[in-house]
This record gives sequence, structure tokens and C-alpha cells, in this order.
Amino acid sequence: MLDGEPAAAITRLLACHIEAALLALGADRDLLPSVPVSLVSAQLASGKIALLRAWLTGRASAQPETIAKLIHGTTYAAAIAALAPKLVP
Repeated sequence: MLDGEPAAAITRLLACHIEAALLALGADRDLLPSVPVSLVSAQLASGKIALLRAWLTGRASAQPETIAKLIHGTTYAAAIAALAPKLVP
């Protein structure tokens, strides 16, 4: 499921959800993306899949709660880094 076309399809779907969340986060906080949101969402989705693949295939060991916190924390940090305050002319 985390390789080949299934992984690509899951990554694309996840990127779409992340993109919508980033746009909502930016709107809620009056922020604009510093780079195209589609690029940020693609990076975040790919990173999540890579992390899950490594964990599920046994390349790395961690508790599920630790993985969940890592995914949440790094995703939020990357989202904030990709958004910038709107400048008022």
C-alpha cells in the first residue's frame, strides 16, 4: 500500500487535504503562503508517507504515539514556516 501507484495515489490525496488545511490556516491567521501551497502540501504528504513507510517496514522503531506527535509537530512547523504575515501597503 505504501509503494508504487497506491502510495502515489495516497500521497496525492493527502496532499490535497493538506493543501486545503494550509489555505484555511492561512486565512484564519491572516497569512499568505511564501511559496505555492501545492509545493508545500506535496512535500508534507511525501514526508509523511516516507516516515510511515520506514516505521511500518521496521527500518525504525517507535511507539505509535511518538510517530503521531512527530507527524503533527513537523507538519505544523512546516506549515507555519511556509506562511508569512500579509503585508499592509
